[in-house]
Amino acid sequence: MNYKQLTGTDLLVSDLCLGTVQFGSAIGERRCFEQLDEFTDLGGNFLDTAHVYGDWLPGDRARSERVIGKWLKQSGKRNNYVISTKGAHPKLDSMEVSRVSREAIITDIEESLKCLGADTIDLYFLHRDNESVSVCEILDILEAARKKGYFSKLLKGDTIPENVAAIYENEANYKIAEELKALKACGITPVQACISYFNEQPFTAIPLASFRSIEQMKETVAGCDVTLSMEVRKRINNIKTFVSDL
Repeated sequence: MNYKQLTGTDLLVSDLCLGTVQFGSAIGERRCFEQLDEFTDLGGNFLDTAHVYGDWLPGDRARSERVIGKWLKQSGKRNNYVISTKGAHPKLDSMEVSRVSREAIITDIEESLKCLGADTIDLYFLHRDNESVSVCEILDILEAARKKGYFSKLLKGDTIPENVAAIYENEANYKIAEELKALKACGITPVQACISYFNEQPFTAIPLASFRSIEQMKETVAGCDVTLSMEVRKRINNIKTFVSDL
């Protein structure tokens, strides 16, 4: 895999980010370790998790973070990885109750660090927003966490252009799906075409994918080395409809 620098940081991340939403729940520890080992061998260095992942099962909380933390400790690979995690998700039995507060956010960060066995978190996201809490207050909370040394980086976000937010359930995307399926004749699977399309964008875009098997992972990672023809990319771009175009 190749590597890209995340905008506003000196972090170099692989062309593909490993999603771990099912780690410790649908995917057991042994298979998680196998995926992490294989992803590392394939050149991956970017993991995405969240403090809430696995909480839909009874018993231990933060199952995904715990499995990752155990693997990082056993493998000694913490310094080789960029780790992204998320907090402030509502409790699953009270989804209507916001946890975008100083106490909840700081608690989640500290618990995530403990579960991951890490001193810092490389990228941190709030899993939910609360429009009644001002942006200034949220930034103050995250700044307090930064001053405690909980984050390895502080990424300054810019306003997201409106045309990035695509409408997914539309005829254009169904046409793109057919276009991608047609590439099978060229030996390119739809998922490989998707990975290639993201990686060829003029802005930094890192696709995130989760896997049921090592074979599925290998197929997807192979997409990092696929280059779509200019003709195919033009056809997809001509089909694609963005919010700002409506």
